[in-house]
Amino acid sequence: TVNVVNPAQMVNEIVNFIRQQGISNDPCYDVTKVNQRWSAEMETRSLAQFIRSNTDFAIEGMSVAAIQAATTPKYSKVIFLQDSQFNAGMALSVLNTYRTQYVFDIHTLAHGSKTTIVGGNTSEGEDLRIKKENFFDVLKAQIDANKKVYIRAVYQMNCFGSYMLANWRNAGAEVVNGSKETNWMPLAYSKFLADWLADTRFDQAVLNGYQ
Repeated sequence: TVNVVNPAQMVNEIVNFIRQQGISNDPCYDVTKVNQRWSAEMETRSLAQFIRSNTDFAIEGMSVAAIQAATTPKYSKVIFLQDSQFNAGMALSVLNTYRTQYVFDIHTLAHGSKTTIVGGNTSEGEDLRIKKENFFDVLKAQIDANKKVYIRAVYQMNCFGSYMLANWRNAGAEVVNGSKETNWMPLAYSKFLADWLADTRFDQAVLNGYQ
């Protein structure tokens, strides 16, 4: 069994713990078996395939409780959309529900392509794809109809996030990041979040995550 992680720990400390312990969603595991699985995958799959398949493993080690504990002192409301709830309709619903009350920071810890942010399980089909047609165009039309949504910052972990930059800016985002191609650093978010919550400038906090 693994040690219990205190949810009040800073996110970067928890991720370091994850790196050292090899934590997965399974509460009982053998670290040697985890290492053997990773080694076996590296022998039979391309590096891109390996990184993609293990991104969820790395990110989900950062518990919602830990992120909630780190962000609550800075944000008056934190909403998580996970698994099947991470879809265009639900995201639009949240933005519309709170658009007159809050300025939004949006963090997408998800897979992606040049045209899509992928929510939930990547095998679950088109319903969980956030795209220009079903999300960004709808949001822009609402904004043009004077249903303004105030988006301060968008942090994207999804691969090919740079292809979404114009969409986010058209939706009113003041700042947004995005990788040019495959995002090889699934754990960069932990350092970014710690620095962002410490009032580091957005661009510098993004860069710090990759150092």
